Amino acid sequence: MRLALRQLRQAIDRYKLYNDQSNGTAIPIEWKTPTGYPKELKLLVDGFTPANVVGTSEARVRFLRRLPIDPLTGTTEWGMRSYKDKQIRRPGEAKTYSMSTPRATA
Repeated sequence: MRLALRQLRQAIDRYKLYNDQSNGTAIPIEWKTPTGYPKELKLLVDGFTPANVVGTSEARVRFLRRLPIDPLTGTTEWGMRSYKDKQIRRPGEAKTYSMSTPRATA
């Protein structure tokens, strides 16, 4: 899982760097976002023809060869989570405590 997450993170970072270095002019208008990050992970694999390239070359800019498989779902469909998201506990999982949450004593 660490390898899959690292590959995704590095591809997203390379996309963001590409966007920042070109001041957003190389990203086609349909894929631009205000933050400079990709709209979907599929864009990292499919790539795009840079908007500021003139000529007959159909060279596409790609950041990943393929989406890594999510080890939790067994598919290439990755969900979006933030560290700010509320923790989801599945039935049967042990309860986790944070350092700031006092534990109930009986």
